Amino acid sequence: METDMLKEFRDLDFIKKIEILTTIQNEKKTEYIPDLFELYNTPTGDDSIDNIIEETLKNVVSLDEVQLREKLRNGNQKEKIFCIKTAARFKINSAVPDLSAIVKEDLDDKTRYQILYALSEIKDRNSLPIFRSHIGYPDTIISALAIEMIGFFKDEESIVRLIGIINDAESEENYKRCSVETADSIDALSEFDSKEVLSFLVKKIHHKNPTARRIIHENLAAKGTASFPFLKKVFLGSNNDIKIMAANIIGRIGDKSGCEILISVLDSQKVCDSNLRYAIFEALGELKSLKGLIFLSEALGETEFLVLMAVVHAINGQVNKKIIEQMVDMIKVNDQQSGNLIKAIVHTKSDRIFKEIYKSEPEIADQ
Repeated sequence: METDMLKEFRDLDFIKKIEILTTIQNEKKTEYIPDLFELYNTPTGDDSIDNIIEETLKNVVSLDEVQLREKLRNGNQKEKIFCIKTAARFKINSAVPDLSAIVKEDLDDKTRYQILYALSEIKDRNSLPIFRSHIGYPDTIISALAIEMIGFFKDEESIVRLIGIINDAESEENYKRCSVETADSIDALSEFDSKEVLSFLVKKIHHKNPTARRIIHENLAAKGTASFPFLKKVFLGSNNDIKIMAANIIGRIGDKSGCEILISVLDSQKVCDSNLRYAIFEALGELKSLKGLIFLSEALGETEFLVLMAVVHAINGQVNKKIIEQMVDMIKVNDQQSGNLIKAIVHTKSDRIFKEIYKSEPEIADQ
């Protein structure tokens, strides 16, 4: 097949066109690139053929980085956009300098986004300065993409800016809405493993914006036990809401070592708010620890019904023979606490507790 055959391409029948394009792609004939660009710039008018031309050109030009970079530098706008997308699709590292140069030009936001997207797909650390420079860009989608890549590269130089965005989201004019930039800043910051970052995120568990708060909680839970030393410090403060959130996060992490923190809170505080006790017992139920279960069994004497419900619900997830015997004995006393315990089992729909009691004491189950 001669290279000049593409010059007569428009006059060929459909099947012949397909054969030629297939051969060019399969045999990786990069010498056809100039003619394919000519067809790409002036379409045949047949959408099916034009789409195949475009796909063929993408596959072939990706094999010749010299020609691709030449078009990035000196091609027309249509060709540049085509090569930007091709660089993204095939993750062509050698295109990074050209993409970085183009993005410094006076561009419309759509083209600018295409370049940043291509750089984000290639993931070459040399593009990091470009992403830094687009944090806070007026188009929030572009800014958010830049922030996402800052997290990917774990760029310590940008930590202060990410913290600033999260802090600004609590201002009077911003706290009612969680922007994409705020959400991405939290996620990006969570990519770092430093103690300073973890400490900051824990300090923000009561972020003024509910959505930002939820994302912070999710990221701290994903950090696992690395969050524990910082969550533990929360219980030294005076804000009950923050303590409750810390207990919830410890429960979500689900590591047994969290029991030590939660139990020490109840042991060390002479007066512990009922809402906090509820949260701690609920969290203990998530940790599935023998020590936690023993502590929960000791809490079956809770006189506040809502807190007792949390205790019963937590036990339901990890029942054993001894704790069922203890509950049976308590119910047999037939006093006010017996009645509260029965109500708590019913209200929390603690089916595992009920089944175990029914096996050993069916008459109590009837109550």
